[in-house]
Amino acid sequence: MFADIALAVTSCGTAAATLYAHHLHRRLHTDPLTGLPNRTALYRALHRAQRRPGPARQVGLLLADVDRFKLINDTHGHRTGDAVLTSIAAVLASECRHEEIPIRLHGDEFAVLLTSVRGPAEVEQRASELRTQLAATHRIHGLPLAVTVSLGGTAAPARGATPSSLLARADEQMYGDKNARPVTTLPTAAPVARRRDLPREAA
Repeated sequence: MFADIALAVTSCGTAAATLYAHHLHRRLHTDPLTGLPNRTALYRALHRAQRRPGPARQVGLLLADVDRFKLINDTHGHRTGDAVLTSIAAVLASECRHEEIPIRLHGDEFAVLLTSVRGPAEVEQRASELRTQLAATHRIHGLPLAVTVSLGGTAAPARGATPSSLLARADEQMYGDKNARPVTTLPTAAPVARRRDLPREAA
């Protein structure tokens, strides 16, 4: 009898420890606002891609940030800014393919790790596609808000790539994209959205 009780207690403790470990792992690798994987998850995913068996492959990294995000925050309020980030995260999560991992790095900066690509041309094609999909009129608090993103990417042999080198090269391409085109923010719902935020911010 006592052995059965001890076994039950041990099993319960093991299950609780497993559940806690899973919860801790999720917190360490997930962005709390958007639910996307975070920077730590990016490093782990790149490491896994590098250890895959088979012929030499390339990995790609796309980097995106929201154009004039500070203006969105200042005009519409931080709650609206957070809603824009979660809306963009939802688009990335739905549009990324099987071997693509959407990531929120920090602030208004997102990344997509392409764990297996044929080369730079494929990365450029995906950058163009995702830029179009992200530059949409987002429904924020039930109101339309036009949002654009700057997006750039890079590719490198998987086994020679490091997170810092990929991020630096993708960042350079992203700012090249930002500087190559006019950046506009269309504050369609600015007065209304700001009024909606102010009472909540004051509360």
